[in-house]
Amino acid sequence: RARNESLSARVTKLEADLHDRKEKAKIHANTLTGLRGVRGDLAKLEEQKKSADERVAWLEAAMAPADD
Repeated sequence: RARNESLSARVTKLEADLHDRKEKAKIHANTLTGLRGVRGDLAKLEEQKKSADERVAWLEAAMAPADD
């Protein structure tokens, strides 16, 4: 009987550990999904910055005094 109680307690602990791991896995998956979204946003912003930098360089070149 004591062995059964010990095994039952161990099973209960393992079930609780499994539940905790599943919850942590869900949190991890949600975090990764969020990071992927942020990475996509960052890539778009970097592309916009590159385009703006190119426009600024073009305008600066166009406004530079001509060497005669």
